[in-house]
Amino acid sequence: MRAARSSTGTWTISRRRWTALLSPGAEAYQVPTEHGEGFVTASVVDPFGNVLGIMDNRHHLEVLRTGLPGS
Repeated sequence: MRAARSSTGTWTISRRRWTALLSPGAEAYQVPTEHGEGFVTASVVDPFGNVLGIMDNRHHLEVLRTGLPGS
């Protein structure tokens, strides 16, 4: 198996921040794509060639806000 040439970090942001990422020079790599109710991913390439993955996951945000059940 060949090693990957790079990795993609993924950050949680709101969908409206997508355009804010594109304005300083990043280019769309994967346009926002819904993968089910409340879960959207996308990615951009910055001017240096790094891929930045982003997600809008309302379920993840709910866990961050309220904590894990039983914790």
